[in-house]
Amino acid sequence: MDTRNAAGQLQRGLLIEVDLTVLSGTELCFEACRARLARESIKLDNDLFRRFLFGRNMVKGLTAMAAKLDRPLADAATVAAECTAAYLEALRVAAEKVAANQAILALARDAAAHSVKVGLLTQLPEDVARQVFAGVLGDRIVVVAETPTTVCLHGWEGWRRASRKLQIRERLCVAVASPGSSRGALAAAMRLVVILDPIQAHVDCTGADQVVESMTAAVHAAAMSLLKVA
Repeated sequence: MDTRNAAGQLQRGLLIEVDLTVLSGTELCFEACRARLARESIKLDNDLFRRFLFGRNMVKGLTAMAAKLDRPLADAATVAAECTAAYLEALRVAAEKVAANQAILALARDAAAHSVKVGLLTQLPEDVARQVFAGVLGDRIVVVAETPTTVCLHGWEGWRRASRKLQIRERLCVAVASPGSSRGALAAAMRLVVILDPIQAHVDCTGADQVVESMTAAVHAAAMSLLKVA
């Protein structure tokens, strides 16, 4: 690892958390859970989602929520699995439209053109992700499939595994992440660009190198600068 590129510099990496920064994954997850829990007579709102599900183990979160609302679930594991399946399907549908997102295409391709290895970090199964992101992938742009252990965020272990799958050490990676995953990226010693998310407005992004409103040219400029290839 830490191999050098054609210019003799240490190889750098860019990890883009596409599910949550490009595909509106937090909202998709909320909607998937809301629809499934309606069948259990539980009306999920943003506050309940943030308190009991976001950043938590889904089974434990659902169990705690149901107990708090006095609506116990007969099989929380099954409900969690069905919520997750619905979320992944919504992600797949959203990912099929990624070619329309010129900002992500420009960032990935421009970074790759400067000999940066780019990983599209996603919870989608690798074979599905390869198919839906086919128009973006190339020699230096790859899919990095990583399933988080908690709802809608990657901890430091996830970012570390992602960097190793990219075959770049963490300290040489720049992460483009949602607020919830920002602490994990920072703990993994990565430079960091955070893209804000309305549902994650409660999350503290202290320590990020740059915080921006959406996947725009500002993200491109910040990431390229941090990669030292601007």
